[in-house]
Amino acid sequence: GSKDFAKLIEKINNYANEQKHNEDKEKDIFGYTKNWENISRAYRELKEYTCEKCGIQITNPFDYHFMHVHHINGNKTDNRKDNLQCLCVACHANIDDIHRENFSKGGNKTILRLFKELYK
Repeated sequence: GSKDFAKLIEKINNYANEQKHNEDKEKDIFGYTKNWENISRAYRELKEYTCEKCGIQITNPFDYHFMHVHHINGNKTDNRKDNLQCLCVACHANIDDIHRENFSKGGNKTILRLFKELYK
């Protein structure tokens, strides 16, 4: 219900504030903040695993990994709620040339192919 929604918003804001106070913004090897997994999960829950671009919703928990959280301004350390967008892997892969390149190889390419086989 709306109480859960409020808790999720609070959780996202807490993670973002926690990160803001951490001046050197500890990052992982991919450039994301250390608490990115938590922020990403909370944001996807908030959006009910629904793509904000095409509207597809993932209801199977085993397929939640097909839903990504995109940083709108391209800054992977800017986890403010208004800089985040819940996207299915197909929409995320087509955001721009950088993403098209990233999703054209390796594990990302495999995930994109699997998603398309299952959902598109």
